[in-house]
Formats: sequence, structure tokens, C-alpha cells
Amino acid sequence: LSYGNTIFYVAAGGFLSVAVTVMTAFGLTRRDLPFRNFIMFAILFTMYFNGGLIPTYLVVKNVGLLDTRLAMILPGLVGTYNLIITISYFRGLPYELEEAAKIDGAGHWRVLFQVVLPISLPVLAVITLYYAVGHWNAWFNAYLYLNEPKKFPLQLIIKEILLANSNSMAGESSAASSDGVKMDALSEVIKYSAIMVSCIPIWCAYPFVQ
Repeated sequence: LSYGNTIFYVAAGGFLSVAVTVMTAFGLTRRDLPFRNFIMFAILFTMYFNGGLIPTYLVVKNVGLLDTRLAMILPGLVGTYNLIITISYFRGLPYELEEAAKIDGAGHWRVLFQVVLPISLPVLAVITLYYAVGHWNAWFNAYLYLNEPKKFPLQLIIKEILLANSNSMAGESSAASSDGVKMDALSEVIKYSAIMVSCIPIWCAYPFVQ
């Protein structure tokens, strides 16, 4: 179940994050966008200053996202770093392509989907991978915002397994030395198995974005 939750968070969260990031970056590269510099300043400001953990938790709670799957997706929907990467890439594209499309009667949406995106596959692959890895490894938001175990992602389940294993090992500290060695070996097997279970799927994603 936790594997399914993680796959859902990676797929849904990754798709929404990439979509919103691309649309925001495309809008911020429009030369006629009002207050573009102010919006960019407001976005960059979040890289250095944020509201903190408690205000963020209160916002999530007050908007009704607490203990919902959306709490794993919406609070970190757009990463400022990924947005800057996308904006920089879009700014490096030949402006003549957009002008030619507009002369042919294309609007902003058509320019985005038929001109910009087909030649932006490298940056799309990069931010998709970054968002996918971020959602795959996310456990702290789940630890804060989720209460029902059936909504927990894989990483939080693994954390609980490792914590329970460590506690059981501490409780067995008075056992005989041979039993202690066996418990230590079992503990290491559990730890490394959990690491492999959590890492192998995301490792398999890397070759497809080369």
C-alpha cells in the first residue's frame, strides 16, 4: 500500500509540478508581462526566506489539507530552483520562432505547446527527474501532515521499520553475546534491504532521462 501511495505521489505530484513550473516559467519569459520583475523578485525571495515550519503547518491545516494526500503534493508544488532552471532555458530559445508562430496566428498556448515544449525536452527531463526524486524521497511532509497509515508513503514506512528495529535492538542489549551478534546481523540485513527497496525503483528511472 505504501508503495502504491509513493507511486501516486510521484506520478500526480510530478505531473502537476512540471505542468505548473512550465506554465509559470513560460509566463515569466513573456516580455509584455506586467510586473514581471517584481514577480521574479518575489519568487527569488523564497529561496532565502520562508515562513518557517509552524506557519506552514498552520496554513496546511487551515486550508483543509491536513491528513489528505494533497498535503504531499500542493505545499511543495513548485520548486524555485527548478523554476529558475526552466526560465533560463526558455530565455535561451530563439525568439524568432515565437515571432514566426505569432505571425501565423498562434496564441500563447499554441506557442507553448507546439513551439516551445517540443524543443525543450532536455529541461523537461531534468525537472521531471528532480521532482520525481523529491517526491520519492519525501517523508517529512508525511510525518507532519498525515495521520492515517494507509496514506503513508514508502519512505515513512521504512523510517518506522528502521526505528522499530533500532528500539528492539536496544531492548535486547542484555541478551547473550551470540544472540546479540545474530540480532546485529539481522538488523543490518533489514536496514540494507529497506535501503535497496527504496532506492532501486528511482535508480531505474535515471537511464530513461539520459
